[in-house]
Amino acid sequence: MCGIAGIIRKRGTASVTVQQLVTMSGSLTHRGPDDEGFVFGNHDGVTCYFGKNHAGSGNHPLPYSPLKPVSDAPQDFVFGFAHRRLSIIDLTAGGHQPMCDPTQQYWITFNGEVYNYIELREELRSLGHQFISESDTEVVLTAYKRWGINCVSRFNGMWAFCIYDGPAQTCFASRDRFGVKPFYYANTQQTFVFGSEQKAFVAAGITPARANAGALADYIVNVQLEQRPANFFESITELWPGHNLSLDMRTGNVEVNRYYHLSEHINLSNEGLSEKALTEVINYKLEEAVKLRLRSDVEVGACLSGGIDSSVLCGYINKLNQQPLHCFTSVFRQTGINEEAFADAMALTAGAIHKKTQPSAE
Repeated sequence: MCGIAGIIRKRGTASVTVQQLVTMSGSLTHRGPDDEGFVFGNHDGVTCYFGKNHAGSGNHPLPYSPLKPVSDAPQDFVFGFAHRRLSIIDLTAGGHQPMCDPTQQYWITFNGEVYNYIELREELRSLGHQFISESDTEVVLTAYKRWGINCVSRFNGMWAFCIYDGPAQTCFASRDRFGVKPFYYANTQQTFVFGSEQKAFVAAGITPARANAGALADYIVNVQLEQRPANFFESITELWPGHNLSLDMRTGNVEVNRYYHLSEHINLSNEGLSEKALTEVINYKLEEAVKLRLRSDVEVGACLSGGIDSSVLCGYINKLNQQPLHCFTSVFRQTGINEEAFADAMALTAGAIHKKTQPSAE
């Protein structure tokens, strides 16, 4: 989990400030405590800056290594990106964000993980592209340069990102197929602002802390949550799962398009399989999916409820992992739905390091 935020000025007189983006980033610290970075671009070019929690640039500064504090950023910026990093892939300074390509014409702030980044990187290398980091972020950015907005169809993962495309003078944002990673935005005649959480907008004074009456009614009366892009906060819109967003920085126009339709991927190819054959297919698919998601430069843990889903996943992780699995369980011992015994049984079977917490009403 990382935190992303950004401000794009559609008109030169927009009143948004550098400090507002800094405040947005600060409100997302819990999403990424390992590093903080900023970039601001204007007619003089794009410059990197570091925040309070900067992890350092290492021994070999890269094109996106920040050398100045964000307090030095120009107030006449055209666009600004912020990033709060939780280091998962490439723990070095090479994984710092916002990140750029070698030409420094394309910039990205990215939250998520593209699990097939190794295969995509090899394909891109075969097409002549070079890489300076081991991060999946650089693969996402290079894939965009190579394939444009169609790059997302090649990603196996979860993501929310925004790319500044200097040559085209556009900003391209995308959210993964099922909306695992969040992306919110506020669009006015003067500015386009985006972030990982609604409270970042409110904290920075971008939008007021007013409830959306329609969304509130849907929740209280109809018990419906996130049924439409307009969410609980007035003036804040959610980029829907499986959608892309493009902002033309010359005209200020914003277009949102759907790139993924689940219905197009549903078929009856498994209908003729026997129970044994179907079980083998499910087993293979699950194991391959878990194996891909174990790619990490830090330890991988699991939330273990004691139910079938999390127990199955823990079983696969235990089978594929070379080190003891850390499992985390919330237990509710004073209720009639306590599944602690099932979680204990699974953790024991997997030889896991089992950690429990007992949340109280307070």
